[in-house]
Amino acid sequence: NKTDQLAKFQPTTKDNKSLPLSLTRSVLKDSRGTIWLGHEKGLYTFNPNTKTFASIPLKNAVENIKNVTIWKIIEDKKGILWLGTDGNGLMYYDPTSQTFGSYTRTVSPSSLGAPVVRTVFEDREGDLWVSTFPTGLYHYNQTNNYFAYYANFIKNSAGLYANTTWAFAEDAQQNIWLGLDSLGLVYFDRKNNTFSQTYNGFNFAEHKFPHTVLSLLNDSHGNIWMGTWAQGVTRFNPKTLSYQHFNPNANDDDDQTDNRFVGDSVWSILEAKNGDIYFGTMNQGIIQYSYATQQFTTYKNTQGGDAAPNNNVGWTFLEDANGRIWVGTNMGINIFNPTTKRFTYLQNDPEDDTSLSSNQILWLYQDSKARIWVCTIGGGLNLYRPQSNSFTRIDTQNAFKNKDVQAIVEDNNGTLWIANTNTITSLNPDTQEMHTYTDKSWLQNGEFNHGAAFKLSSGELLFGGANGFNILNPNKVTSNLAKPKVFFTELELLNETILPSSRNRVIKGDILTTPSITLTHEDSMFSLRFTATNYRSYADNTYTYKLEGFDNQWHKQSTNNKATYTHLDAGRYRFVVRAANNDNVWGDEEKSIEIIVLPAPWQTWWAYCIYATLAVGLIAW
Repeated sequence: NKTDQLAKFQPTTKDNKSLPLSLTRSVLKDSRGTIWLGHEKGLYTFNPNTKTFASIPLKNAVENIKNVTIWKIIEDKKGILWLGTDGNGLMYYDPTSQTFGSYTRTVSPSSLGAPVVRTVFEDREGDLWVSTFPTGLYHYNQTNNYFAYYANFIKNSAGLYANTTWAFAEDAQQNIWLGLDSLGLVYFDRKNNTFSQTYNGFNFAEHKFPHTVLSLLNDSHGNIWMGTWAQGVTRFNPKTLSYQHFNPNANDDDDQTDNRFVGDSVWSILEAKNGDIYFGTMNQGIIQYSYATQQFTTYKNTQGGDAAPNNNVGWTFLEDANGRIWVGTNMGINIFNPTTKRFTYLQNDPEDDTSLSSNQILWLYQDSKARIWVCTIGGGLNLYRPQSNSFTRIDTQNAFKNKDVQAIVEDNNGTLWIANTNTITSLNPDTQEMHTYTDKSWLQNGEFNHGAAFKLSSGELLFGGANGFNILNPNKVTSNLAKPKVFFTELELLNETILPSSRNRVIKGDILTTPSITLTHEDSMFSLRFTATNYRSYADNTYTYKLEGFDNQWHKQSTNNKATYTHLDAGRYRFVVRAANNDNVWGDEEKSIEIIVLPAPWQTWWAYCIYATLAVGLIAW
């Protein structure tokens, strides 16, 4: 106060304008001048004019939050308050909208590891560092809220989490149907954030629904079609709760099963514009279903000829603008004309680099400009050229060359999002500008599954893989503009880490701050490690370096953060390194260190003086 005297406020239960009987753990004066108190009984504000306290009610503000003990309060750059709590994880409060939220321990691998948060710190990039008990320190990238990761959300009959996600579909309420391995059909209620194997009281397991669902289609009749592993297909109507199994391996006495369907494993399903449904099977060819006749027609390669596909595997479908059905197989692309009932084939020609780069086709996709993209095994990404009936192989930054590309989906802005084996890449098809996302704290930590990509009506994108699935909001994607600094972290001699000590002849201080390193002729190999101060997808930080006096040019930019040199001549060198963050924004400063290589004793100046003296003596003698 104005008299620079301390004022004591005694907790009491007599009125509601005082602090309750308990401890105050944290005090903060925010950018608006409001004084906040983190208390064992919750969050309070203090009015210095009236010397009264007011409780900020948490009841019903956050689901499952009860008594809140607040250990720490900070204000971030956006004016949001972050509250470290004892047992309720990390909470946040927006004073403007007077809304709360929380981050607590969940089954998600990217959640906090413990519910007790002792302190919170915001760094210069606006990211949060959260200290928890007993699991340690966590980094929260506030800008990376565009990838949501779901895993360990439901268990199978064996009590194990079933994470492998193969397929998606969406209903009119914007909830999501999931096709899972060893669990079958799962309904994801997004509003309530719940996962279930029941729908409006209808239990999938009780009605013998398939145990593994590989493909899903929500057709124009309101039916959900499920392509399964070894159980044919199942058709389910969520409105009437009626269903039909089409399983060639089923018993004839099952009145809910129709065994006219000849395919047992179904990898892909397509509804054509005319309402026909196509099924791509594992080894039983292509199957066509007509709602008008309620009949199945099978196209199988038995005797060859253009009346059948050239391969009996159907990984993926696409219907082009002319109503032709494209099928991705293990022997290239088969194009089926429903009018003529004939097939044409597009295949790899090793002598023609305008042909398909691989015959193993995992995914076909047509974007909003009618461009057809082809994902392959081992051949990367191809773009179809209809004018020449040929293909262009997309090798931008070698991102797809000779790689497995699992799936593609386009966002509302025309950007393609591409699932590689274990990364997600965004590609602007007009400019070829691209960015690859690899952060395992947000991406499902495993291989993405072929064909497991889907765009929701909200514009969000889904990607499924071996360890769950991601929901991506492309509109929230931002670039990391923070310029990293770079520091030396380790010195190795002959692959052994050198620590500073008074007896150390190489460095006297920490490598972080030492200006120079002195080596002898015996130090035939040394290595320097360095790191950039960017923790947003830090594995994607890149570096370039050179040793002045030895290298003629900078080493190629890469994620390698270790430089090794061997058998340097005696002399003085200067090692210089630069760093860029995960979005290729370079730091303003270089980091350098002087390298002094001492000559061998027989190559020193005094050794040469002795040699000269001996030579003169010999001549005189």
